[in-house]
Formats: sequence, C-alpha cells, structure tokens
Amino acid sequence: MQQAGMMGRFYVVAEWVARFAFSNLIWLIVNIPIVFLFVNLLLAETIEVMVTLIVMLLVTMPLLFIPSITALSTVVKAFLTKEEVHLLKDFLLAYRQNYKKSMKTGGILALALAVLLVDFWYAAAYQHPMLSSIFLLIAFIGFIYTLYVCVLVPMFDTKIFTVAARCMTAHPILSLSIGIISFVYLYVIFQWLPVLLLFFCTSPIIFLVLLVIMKHE
Repeated sequence: MQQAGMMGRFYVVAEWVARFAFSNLIWLIVNIPIVFLFVNLLLAETIEVMVTLIVMLLVTMPLLFIPSITALSTVVKAFLTKEEVHLLKDFLLAYRQNYKKSMKTGGILALALAVLLVDFWYAAAYQHPMLSSIFLLIAFIGFIYTLYVCVLVPMFDTKIFTVAARCMTAHPILSLSIGIISFVYLYVIFQWLPVLLLFFCTSPIIFLVLLVIMKHE
C-alpha cells in the first residue's frame, strides 16, 4: 500500500512536470521571433543596433508575447482547477479568443515600457545613479504588475489594470516574493541551466501568480 501511495504521488508530480514543460514549449515556439530578436540584442555591439532591436521587441510585444502569456495562463489555470486539458488545442483556442484584448493590453504595456526605457537611458547617460535606482525599482514593480495583468486578461473584459493593482496591493508580500523568486529563478536558469529555458522558463512563474490571484478571489 505504501509503495502504491508513493507511485501515485510520483505520477502526480511527473504529470505536473510534463504539463509545465509542454505548455512552456508551446509558448516558446509561438515566441520564436521574439527569442531571435532577444538573442541578437544580447550579441549587439553598437548602440544603433541595440536601439533598433529594442524597438522591434516593443512592437512584437503586443503582437506575440502578451497574447501567448495570456494563453499560457489559461492553460495553467486549467491545471489548478483540475479541468480536462488538451494542451495544444486549448492553448491555441485561448490565444485566438483573447488575441484582440491581449493585443490592446500589450500595446499599453509596451508603451509604458518604452517610456521607462527612455527615462532609464537618460538617467544612465547623464550619470544619475539615484534616478537609475528609482527606475530599476519601478521596472521591478512593473514586471510584477505585468504578470498580474497578463494572467487577468482571460478572466476580465474590463478594468483589468485596476484588478491587477488590487491583487498586488492585497498581497504585497506575496507579490514581492513572486518578483524576487522569478528573477532569481530566471537568473539561475540563464546562468547554469539554460536547457531548462525550453521547458520551464515561464509556466512555473505563471503558476505562482495564479495561486495569488485565486487566493484573492
């Protein structure tokens, strides 16, 4: 009986790992153009090339990145609510159903990010360490807020930004923890386990955000 119980728990863990891995892989395939641009940005050697690639990334953000995050969150939420999930079919369905709403939301987020990048560039160029630190803090909070917004897009038709702010402020410690854990997690993967980027770079983070949102509900 004990062995059967252990096998049952192992099966559940293996099933969750497989779900995270496959859903993340689907998300990554959809974002191949963004991955290509990001890799080239990391390899860029001139300011002109960097600026061009950043602009292209900002343009593709509402077209690909945000809609794919909302679709991924729909699938991961189905894991949590124990609904029957057909990963590829449900991902593509959620992507199509929420695309216009995701694109509009992504446009607003991309514009806000563009303003933040310009401000940070100005502070760095004119050597204002205090301003740079403030903009980095704003970027960190904005990262957490963006996660909430993307996860909430499939759940609400209006007031998405307001609901996201309420979720953040209702659980500030959890929200900050998500941000810190996400940055540490991604740093570790980038530095030492890059192969895991294919399977676990996004879905576990979305899972954590959904846990907080469902707690708020």
